[in-house]
Amino acid sequence: MTSSLETRAPIDAWLARVLACELDDETARTLREEPLCHLLQCLEPQLGSVWPLATDAEDDRRDREDFARLFLLPGGIPPRAGAFLPGAPALAEGHATAMVDRALDLLGRRAVSRSPWGRLPRDHFALILELVAHASCSDDPIDRSLARELDAALLGPRLVAFGEALAEAAEHPVYRAIGRLTALTHAEDNPRDPLRADAPSETGARRDRAESRA
Repeated sequence: MTSSLETRAPIDAWLARVLACELDDETARTLREEPLCHLLQCLEPQLGSVWPLATDAEDDRRDREDFARLFLLPGGIPPRAGAFLPGAPALAEGHATAMVDRALDLLGRRAVSRSPWGRLPRDHFALILELVAHASCSDDPIDRSLARELDAALLGPRLVAFGEALAEAAEHPVYRAIGRLTALTHAEDNPRDPLRADAPSETGARRDRAESRA
């Protein structure tokens, strides 16, 4: 039986890549492929106005500037679990770092050197997403248990809050779409695969939640 984490793994692996570094030609190409292309344009209709990505020099400059403003400069939306965990920032970062270090040890990946993972802080969402995506597809039940542990402790509502903040702060449509996809994919009440054609849209999911509370 396929777990929800294993079903979500391709999206988590892709999100890990786009949060770790600026869009490159390979990542931009996946943005134009179905079903991801259709889903992202449903989440952010203005994305269609800048399509195709990474072929226009001016638009390429804008998305790189937004990446730096959002993720690298002070006052942005830090893609780090420690920034969204409760408690003092230093303690939260230390807690997340300790969990990821343990996961790297158990998965035999302590010496992370392959770009871009080796240069990231241990509590970076990109690194955590990549570990969860990898471990959730393992044949080893210990690895799959580790994926569930990381997801519950460091992703979940923390990543939803990050995605919502990213969608609100982003200027470039691609990062608004990525923020909304991140929040949608990791919402606790979204048990279905967002890449399926019959998956609920963000608008539909909000309407369904409102009706259930009425």
